[in-house]
Amino acid sequence: MPRAVFRDDLAGRMLTFSKPYALIVAETPADLPGAFARMERARAHGHWLAGYMSYEAGFLLDPAFSGFEIEEPKTPYLCFGVFEAPQETGVETVRRKLHSSPTFARPGILRPIASASNRCTHIWSPEIAIRAI
Repeated sequence: MPRAVFRDDLAGRMLTFSKPYALIVAETPADLPGAFARMERARAHGHWLAGYMSYEAGFLLDPAFSGFEIEEPKTPYLCFGVFEAPQETGVETVRRKLHSSPTFARPGILRPIASASNRCTHIWSPEIAIRAI
């Protein structure tokens, strides 16, 4: 099951987003404006968004880089899941789940997960997988 997990060490909590009911993906530069509009509509309706925007997308958004040749990323420019409110748990609870579940990545290992575009991947952050759907 695709999910996004965000860890807040200062607050001692984790937010887990699971079961996305929509996926917003921008495969090309031309897809970005529509993707941003869909994200804003979802947010305006009270939904939560979790995912990523590629480094290369930043070049497309900054007018200072117009005219530069930008390498196409190996992942979509943008990939976000649309979720209801996240489940909040304590850091220790999720840490135990991470170390006991084969569906989560282990430190130093990156594994792709299936998605509508089949190119969205998860990103490893120390101790926790932040999954982009």
